[in-house]
Amino acid sequence: MAKDLRITLGKSQIESKNQGDPHFPWKPGTWEAAMEAYRAGIRVPEPRQFIVISSDSLIDSPEKLQKLADLPSVPEVIETNEAFEFPESTGDTVRVSGLLWDEFTGLRDRTELRQILVWMPHWRKKELHRRAAYIVTSVKEENAISGNADEESSGTQGD
Repeated sequence: MAKDLRITLGKSQIESKNQGDPHFPWKPGTWEAAMEAYRAGIRVPEPRQFIVISSDSLIDSPEKLQKLADLPSVPEVIETNEAFEFPESTGDTVRVSGLLWDEFTGLRDRTELRQILVWMPHWRKKELHRRAAYIVTSVKEENAISGNADEESSGTQGD
């Protein structure tokens, strides 16, 4: 009898979640719709970090961004406006290019960045929202890490 009671209670909990339980975060059919979209080839775009292309920064052309970030091709340039913390505020026109996360971290490791906000369309809803964009302010010294390693290794050889 106890086994049947556990099965009955388990089924009732599963059924309540499938019928729109307010404590369950997804609407009924959400997982099924997501699986169908996946099978149909619909994919969520990979997240991107935006780099400002401006004559005021070290990156003044998409070709320079390609070279500095070691990109396989010249990145697409998107024109948008700078955003501020105030709702629906718009600043100057800004040109940006999106980098995938690995590309961005490589660039971030080699450069100094300053963050601003820009208006970008949401990938699904297409309405504008504020996103971070980064201005390259300087290139870090390439030999700073290897220079320290050389000093440490030369110090240990003398002992």
